[in-house]
Amino acid sequence: MAGAVGGAIAAAVFAALGPSAGYYRPRPFEASREFYARLGVRFFRRFVPLGDCANRLTRRAVPDYRVVRSPADVAKAEQFGRFSERVHTTFLVFLLPPTFWGLAQLILFNGLFNLYPVLLQRYTRARLETLANRRDRLQSRCRGS
Repeated sequence: MAGAVGGAIAAAVFAALGPSAGYYRPRPFEASREFYARLGVRFFRRFVPLGDCANRLTRRAVPDYRVVRSPADVAKAEQFGRFSERVHTTFLVFLLPPTFWGLAQLILFNGLFNLYPVLLQRYTRARLETLANRRDRLQSRCRGS
C-alpha cells in the first residue's frame, strides 16, 4: 500500500510541476535514432494512433493526407508529443509500485503453488527410493539365508 501511495505522490508531483524544457531536449545518443531502432521503437510506431499503419490506411481514402503539412503543424505535433510523453511518463511512474507489488505476489504465489509442490514430489521420490532400496536389501538377505 505504501508503494502505491508513493507512486501516486510521485506521479502527482510530476504531473503538477511538469518537466523543464531541458527534459525534452534530445540527448546526444538519441541523435542518430539508432538507439530507438534497437529498442524496437520504430516497429512499435507502426501500430500507434497516427503511426505508420494508421497513416497508410488514411492515405488510401484521402491520398493527400499528412499529419504535418506546415511549420505550425510541426509546432502542434511537438506540443502534442510533449503532452503525450508527460501523460505516459506519469502513468509509468504511478504504475511502477503496484506493478512491483503484483510481481512480488506472483512470485510468492508461484512459489507456494508450484515450487513447493515440486519440492514435495522430489522429497517423496527420495523417500520412496530409500524404502525401495531397504526392501531390496531385506529381500536379498532373505534369499541369501
